[in-house]
Amino acid sequence: MKPAVCKKGRISSIKRSNKAIFITLIPFTPIFLFSIIFLAAAATQPDVKAQSDYDEYFYSVTPNTYDIDVDGYEDSVSLEIDVDTTGGYVDIDIEGYLEDSYGNVVDSDFTITSIYDEDTEYSYVYLTVESGDPGYYNCYLELYDDLAYWEDSWSDSFYLYPMGYGRAPIITTAPTPYETYTPFPTPAPADGELSGAVLGGIGAAAVILIAAPVLFTINRNRKRRTASNARIRELKAQMERWRAEGYDVSELEDLFK
Repeated sequence: MKPAVCKKGRISSIKRSNKAIFITLIPFTPIFLFSIIFLAAAATQPDVKAQSDYDEYFYSVTPNTYDIDVDGYEDSVSLEIDVDTTGGYVDIDIEGYLEDSYGNVVDSDFTITSIYDEDTEYSYVYLTVESGDPGYYNCYLELYDDLAYWEDSWSDSFYLYPMGYGRAPIITTAPTPYETYTPFPTPAPADGELSGAVLGGIGAAAVILIAAPVLFTINRNRKRRTASNARIRELKAQMERWRAEGYDVSELEDLFK
C-alpha cells in the first residue's frame, strides 16, 4: 500500500505544477493569438514596400510665363506636367517652388493626383512673384510617390517681374505761379474793359476747374477696370487649378461667359 500512496502523491504534484504553469500563461494568450492573426493577415496582403520598386518620373514639363495682373509685365509661370510610372495605378505628389536670386522661396504650390503606367495625365502647378525685384527666378519641381518616397526632380529659370511693376504712379502737378515784372507801369483799362491778362487768367482757371474732375474720374475708372481685370484673371487661374484637381467648375465657367 505504501508504494501506491507515493505514486498518487506524485500525480497530484504534477497536476498542481501544470495548473500553475497554465495560470501563468493566461495573460500571454491574447498576445500569442494576436501575433498569429497578424502574421496570417500579412502573409495574404501584398508587400506595401513593393511600391518602392516602381519608378515615377517627369515625362514632360511645359512651362508658360504670363502676366496675372495685366500690368504689361510677366510675373507668373504655369507648369503643365506629365508623370509616368513603371507600375500600375500610383498616387503622386508634385511640389513646386519659386526662388529669387538670393535663394529665398517667393511662392510654392503642389498638386496630388493619380497616374497609370505611361498614360498621358496632365497636372498643373502655378507660381507667382508677388513682390521683389525683376530678374531670373529659379523654379523647382519635386516628385514623390504615395509612400512619400522621392522619385524625380526638375528645374528651370525664368525672367519675371513682381506684380504691379508696370503700374507707374500718375502725378498731376498744378501750374507753377509766376510773376511778370514790368519795368514801366501799365495803363489802367478804360471803364467797362478788362485787360488781356485778366481774361487769360480767368480762362485758365475755368479750364482747370472743368478739366480736373474729368481727369480724376477717368483715372479712377481706369484703376477700377485694371483691378477688376486682374481679379478676373486671378479667379480664372484658380478655376483652372480646381479643374486640374478634378473639381467640377462648370458653374464658374458660366459666370465668366
